[in-house]
Formats: sequence, structure tokens, C-alpha cells
Amino acid sequence: MPFTPQEQKLLQAFVTRLGSKGVSLARAYLAANGGSQTLQEDLDFITEVKGGKARAEIFAPQFWAQYVHDGRPSFQAPPGRYMCYFPDKRDDPRTLNGKDYPVHRRQRQSLTPDEFQHFMKLNRERRKNGQRPIMIVTQRVGPVTKKIPFFTLGLVPLQQEAQVVGSFLFQEILRSRGLLTRSGRTDETLTLKL
Repeated sequence: MPFTPQEQKLLQAFVTRLGSKGVSLARAYLAANGGSQTLQEDLDFITEVKGGKARAEIFAPQFWAQYVHDGRPSFQAPPGRYMCYFPDKRDDPRTLNGKDYPVHRRQRQSLTPDEFQHFMKLNRERRKNGQRPIMIVTQRVGPVTKKIPFFTLGLVPLQQEAQVVGSFLFQEILRSRGLLTRSGRTDETLTLKL
């Protein structure tokens, strides 16, 4: 049976509350567990109520968010190529001195050949002076694991909230259809009419 307009409003209120609560719980979890400030600020949610379905989806726009917070497998550069990163993000010319990290994969950039050679030269000079390299260059990186993965375990309180609110919503829909009645007693039991 399709949902009535009143039930659609209940569903929309439910998924909006769920999305808002989820973002709040996620931000608190990240703050308490050393999560990135960028992810905390950029977490958001979308809702959709269509036909007989309702959903709230919490998302982070950054493609790298799951790797940073839940870990990643090992990977390597294609043959003849290298991967590089800068321990101090302010040194990375691809990110406007650490202020503009890519959000989507298509926004990633490679160093130009001249930039790569420039930083390799700086690395050699720094090595001669006993300093750490400005740029790390490698062909392969190993896996990274996290003790408490955010995207898999960090939202468990939200699942609990969804169950509580969802059961209330389900009762309201059944009651609005005349399928659920209250007993009228102080201990408040519900009767399902089948």
C-alpha cells in the first residue's frame, strides 16, 4: 500500500532527523578519535523519500576520506612512474601550499617534470646537509589499517538511533492506518490489529 501524504511527511521528518543526528554523531566520533578536521567540517547528508522508500545518506565529498579513516590496501605506481608526497603539506605545489586538497579523483594532479626535478634536487641538497627530504618518492606503499574504522564502526550509535526512531515511525504509520491501538492503561501497551 503506498504511503499517504501524511506518512510521506513522517518519513521525511524521520530521514532528516536521522541524517542530522548522523552527521552530529560522526563529527563527535571524528573529534574524539583524531579524525581529520576537513572531514569533520565537510560531512553532510542527503535525504530521499520516494514511493515506498526513504533514505538518509551521510557522505564525505573527499574521495580520500575512507582511506584516511578506515585504512587502505597497498598499491603501486604504474611501471616507469613514481608516487610522491610531501610530509609538510605546505611544500606541495599541487595543493596551493596545503590549502587546496583535491576533493574528487579527477582533481588530482601530478607534478610537472620540472617540479619533480626541482624537488629531487632539493632532496639531494637536504640529504647532504643531514636534513630530511622535502618530498618522499616511492613506487609502492604498503597497507594502512585503523584500529577503529570510522565508516564501518564509527556510526554504530546512529544505527541504534535509527532503530529507536524507526520503531516510533512505524507505530505512527500503523496507528494512522487504524492498525494499531493504545490500551489506555498507564503501563501503555500497544495492540496490533491483523
